[in-house]
Amino acid sequence: MFFLAAFVLQFCVMADSARCEELGYADFPYTSDGVTITLETTGGVSSYSSGWSDCGSTVTTKNGAIWLGYGGGGTINNTFSKTVSSVTYRIAAANIGETFTLTTNGGVPSITVDAGCSYGVAGNVLTFSGSDVGAIITVTVANPVTSFTMAHNGVGGGSLVTLGGYTTGEASVPVSGTAMVVLFLLICAAGIICLRGRSPLAGTPA
Repeated sequence: MFFLAAFVLQFCVMADSARCEELGYADFPYTSDGVTITLETTGGVSSYSSGWSDCGSTVTTKNGAIWLGYGGGGTINNTFSKTVSSVTYRIAAANIGETFTLTTNGGVPSITVDAGCSYGVAGNVLTFSGSDVGAIITVTVANPVTSFTMAHNGVGGGSLVTLGGYTTGEASVPVSGTAMVVLFLLICAAGIICLRGRSPLAGTPA
């Protein structure tokens, strides 16, 4: 039962720390649950009015996405008021030769592609090798940071980018034994786990 309590507590911590609303150019600054996110841009960056869909509709961006690489190379920087261990970006309308370099204010991040087509990843650089393609990427750091920057090389007319989610640094905080006991007692009190001689799963006498 204590193992179950530990699992539930870990799940709750992760769920409370993950935010998944898609944010475009005009959505910043954005505040939710005490976290404020800002957007700073340099170079070829604008807003794109329409939504976009690529890779058999597995990669989409909302109306008002950030047009990164519009008219030449550019950068976008998202700054968080609390430390963040990962962010998710949606990138659509990319073309051959477009590259995106991801950096932070606290170390070189890694890139994981969650969905997409015609892409390649080398360290902290994402490159596309097809026309009208895209990817959903998760950018992760070993130690939580407050700033993520994406730089575009200016090739191919630019791509559409939205911030698709983030995980606050608190998600990696270890759970203490006291906290597990407290949660276990709360679960019992709520009737999720019943110790009154009945199996909570099968509904038959223990």
